Amino acid sequence: MPSSGKLKFNIHLSIAILTLVILLMSSMSFAFFEISGIGARGFEVKLFRFMLLCAIIALYVIWIIIQLKLTFPKPILIFLGLIIYSTIVSVILNSPREYGPSLLRYFTYIVTFNLFYLIVSEISRETVLSIMRWFSLACILISIFFGFLEIFTGNVQYLNGAFRVAGPFKWHQLAFAMFLFCCMMITDFVFFRQMKTLRWKLFYGFIWLLLFYLLIRTGSRALFVIVFLVYFLMAFLKTDSFRKKLLISSIAVIISIGSAIAIVSLNISPRLARMIVSDDKTGDGSTASRIAIHINAYQGLDDLDKLMGVGLGGFTKFYQDVTGSEDIAAHNNYLMFFVESGYLGVILYLGFQIVLFFRLLRLIKWNKDDPFINVAFALFLGIDVLSFLQNNFYFLESETITWAFYGVAFGIEHIDFNHGG
Repeated sequence: MPSSGKLKFNIHLSIAILTLVILLMSSMSFAFFEISGIGARGFEVKLFRFMLLCAIIALYVIWIIIQLKLTFPKPILIFLGLIIYSTIVSVILNSPREYGPSLLRYFTYIVTFNLFYLIVSEISRETVLSIMRWFSLACILISIFFGFLEIFTGNVQYLNGAFRVAGPFKWHQLAFAMFLFCCMMITDFVFFRQMKTLRWKLFYGFIWLLLFYLLIRTGSRALFVIVFLVYFLMAFLKTDSFRKKLLISSIAVIISIGSAIAIVSLNISPRLARMIVSDDKTGDGSTASRIAIHINAYQGLDDLDKLMGVGLGGFTKFYQDVTGSEDIAAHNNYLMFFVESGYLGVILYLGFQIVLFFRLLRLIKWNKDDPFINVAFALFLGIDVLSFLQNNFYFLESETITWAFYGVAFGIEHIDFNHGG
């Protein structure tokens, strides 16, 4: 009979591995259904992905029942409070069809954090390094294989004035762009910067360039810019030297000007090039629709909605009631939480981001070279802060990966500072 410690090891490790395997299956589901001839836009793929999400939820529920331990550091506790409040409002005002999917996603993110936190703090950091290395390699291979397969077969969708690659996330270019961003940060900090030999550094540098090329081909202007912003912010925030900050800012300005010239002259990113040279910055259909959503949603709120919100997952129904348009997302996290949770929701969401920012900033200043802390901070900046206009909480794969790295970073903090929240 195994000891209690051994039992915990098996539970944590097994469920973590199964979660990552399910995420890999989920990331490839659109491509597999498209290749099979069923189609990546049909009901079947939605049902399959919902079943995968339910499988993760079931694993987590079993795990929670067995080990009866959840850890909520301050930023996670604030976010949990936001979700609980918004859910209570939604249970009163909406049907399970509205709040159910959102509740499942947020539950997944929060418990993913707790799972990886406990693996690091109660098993070993080396175990996580091994697990995440293989998972990351699988993500990188999936991205490169399906991305270039789509390019070489010529099966690239023309959308918003450009041919946009979606790779394994067939017809979902933004989901692929965010997944690629996660892969790029992991490739850089977990692999490239940890290599001791020039040969392996060149190899992973080449892999990073392939991923960046695919990100450009997704046509996502936001993620293209976010890559540079994240590297600038991380370099800027890591140093306390005013001279270094000034140097980093100067280099950033030069790179920005050079990139803008290259984008326009070489047509590297057609959508971004049009935005740079065009007098009408809202001429792109995607940009114009986002502006319209923001205006219509805010004008449709009454005083009671602003005070308490319409409830978790209620934005789509609310927007349909206001405008008649169906299946419209907020395209802005602050707008989404304001509409769904009122003033309190926005305050809690800002509190979550501010507290998490300073917690991760303290960690990265304490250990500038730790690969997991760097990835956690990069994903926080790129996915949960700068992607606030990209519906990042809807993308299960990239958001779950982000919260897994939060858990790893906080687990490292717990070990080295001997506290967990």
